[in-house]
Amino acid sequence: MRILFIIFIIFLSFASNLPAQGYLCIVGGGTENYNDWSDEPYQWMVTRAQNGPALVLHYDEGSTWLEKYFKSFGAVSAQSLVISSREAANNSANYQLIRKAKLIFLRGGDQYKYYQYWKGTLTEQAIREVFQSGGVIGGTSAGLAVLGGIDYIATNRSAISKDCIQNPFHRDITLADDFLPFLPGVLFDSHFTRRARIGRLLAFIANWNKTWQTDIPGVGIDERTAICIEQDGKGLVSGAGAVFIMHPNSNSFLKCESQVPLNFTNWTLHALTAGFKYDFVNRQLISSPEGAKSIQPENALIQTPAAKLIFQSLKTPVQGREQFYRFYEQAREKSIILITGPDDKEFLAYLTQSLQFSNINQIPLTAENFISNDLAKQIDETDFFILAGLTLPAAQNLWNNQNVLSEAMFSRLKTPEVHLLWVGTSLPVAGTSFITNIESNQYNLQDGKLLTKAGARLIHPINIMPAIFRDDDFSENRIGGIFWQLIKSPGAPCLLLDDESAVEIYQDELTIHSQTPVLLIDGQGISVIDSSDYKRRSYLSPQQTAAFYGAQLHCLSADTEFVYNLKTRTWQQKTSVQKNKNQHGFQIPSDFQIQPFPNPGTNFIHFKMKQKSPKIHNLEFVIYNILGQIVFEKNVHGNFFEQDLLWDGISRNGGLAPAGIYFASINFNQTFFQTKFTLLR
Repeated sequence: MRILFIIFIIFLSFASNLPAQGYLCIVGGGTENYNDWSDEPYQWMVTRAQNGPALVLHYDEGSTWLEKYFKSFGAVSAQSLVISSREAANNSANYQLIRKAKLIFLRGGDQYKYYQYWKGTLTEQAIREVFQSGGVIGGTSAGLAVLGGIDYIATNRSAISKDCIQNPFHRDITLADDFLPFLPGVLFDSHFTRRARIGRLLAFIANWNKTWQTDIPGVGIDERTAICIEQDGKGLVSGAGAVFIMHPNSNSFLKCESQVPLNFTNWTLHALTAGFKYDFVNRQLISSPEGAKSIQPENALIQTPAAKLIFQSLKTPVQGREQFYRFYEQAREKSIILITGPDDKEFLAYLTQSLQFSNINQIPLTAENFISNDLAKQIDETDFFILAGLTLPAAQNLWNNQNVLSEAMFSRLKTPEVHLLWVGTSLPVAGTSFITNIESNQYNLQDGKLLTKAGARLIHPINIMPAIFRDDDFSENRIGGIFWQLIKSPGAPCLLLDDESAVEIYQDELTIHSQTPVLLIDGQGISVIDSSDYKRRSYLSPQQTAAFYGAQLHCLSADTEFVYNLKTRTWQQKTSVQKNKNQHGFQIPSDFQIQPFPNPGTNFIHFKMKQKSPKIHNLEFVIYNILGQIVFEKNVHGNFFEQDLLWDGISRNGGLAPAGIYFASINFNQTFFQTKFTLLR
């Protein structure tokens, strides 16, 4: 009996030393409101806090609205506390006030202020103690960012996907694990779909994996969406959008280096909407809402024409410069047909004037040309085609198989010698299906108004979305729209291209042509699908946010050692022939660098060119504006190991070049390298 008593005492002593675990409510941003999406997660916080005192914390200003909101759910009291300096964060009175709370909520803003003012202070200690004593910690937007085991603290400016995915060690990627680490080994990000943050979250995960050799999941949370996590690490999704969970696997390839585009294969990707429950400890789905469907996607063979297809997303002609040169070199002296929209003159001018290409024959898609037998005959006799400056309706008309021009194009693509370069935002028409109204209204996805039509099926089954990281009002429609297409046809892979991303499809292989990475989402492993049932207004259709469990995500650039086999739907290592082919005439020497500084710069911009071995003798240095017009050019002669070029902001016509975005280009021996910079005035 005495032995049992001693064991019992030892057990109690051990248990008393175990850290207690509180509750977390992670909110992706967006506006809260009564009788709306936010009622469920905010009520959950008050209930788990046993209706105890609620405290809204911030570094700048208080919120009387949130105080009233928490009280409406039964909190015995609620107040705001502003802690805007390290002195205030170490104030013992503030410490005591925080310790009395059962629910602490961190508002949005700038997470670096939280980290800068509160890290290592009595304020951080008090928040930790509330959590360890079983309290509730919640946060939205910037408040969300500091509640994971690893935090994106945004020491510099806010990181953007385009920068991060091209350099996973970009200076704006600042991560830390020494502040409020409430969910170990997990990194949160907010405003996920609305601000197209998938690229930056992937870079965050890869950066941490490479630096610390630790596999962590990243969790991206949509606006007006929350995941409430119990003491055992099991979280329930609520709200309007989705919670995205992504992480590497044991069979994943990862290339993550400074100043090199991110490359990886076989990462897991889940998107979970309201009612899904996920276990963060064991990384598995616990339960699905009643309306979710269990599926087994069809593993269909991807079919392509015999011709070589090159697809590139771009906004302006200058972004396609490298692909245009590559295409022109392949055509050599042969004629090239340029098919454009009926009123587009931008691409013809860029190709013939800025790039000085010859043998370009333009066919604008007018009503007369669609039924022209003479133009159809020209198509029959041509091997090289460029599609540029097309709207979605114009591209659909070209491939609808109901006119002479489209019949001639389809027939021509059956020939292996034919090359088709298709650039721009009309690329979705090339796939199995496409969304027709991405840019008609920024709220189309939220209002359930995205419309889908059958595509030309040049490559099928596959769906394509260009401009995925473009900084405009339609990011939510693009990112959310491609996920919506994924659950409508899980067996069709989704190809996501950013501006300047490019792929080549030929002989059952997909090859990446660009330094800007390409994302490919494959739904073969999806086992459950669902969608949001949230309505922004009662008279609208439900928000078109997709839910799925078990997709595979790949991210690759021209630096990769892999090509995608369209028959097996797997990434395979390149052969030596493929490597040499990709490098011939288009790869800059690996030790070559060009760096504009300062960037942005005022009046004068220096361009530092470095090279460890004297491989380059003579080169052409050209500066273009955003329209692709030549602003400045200079020939550089002789061997060099390191050399500086100076541009004084004077254009070649002698006037001051206006402030704006410019592109500095190096051209030598049919090889091209380009960098972007900003001129201020």
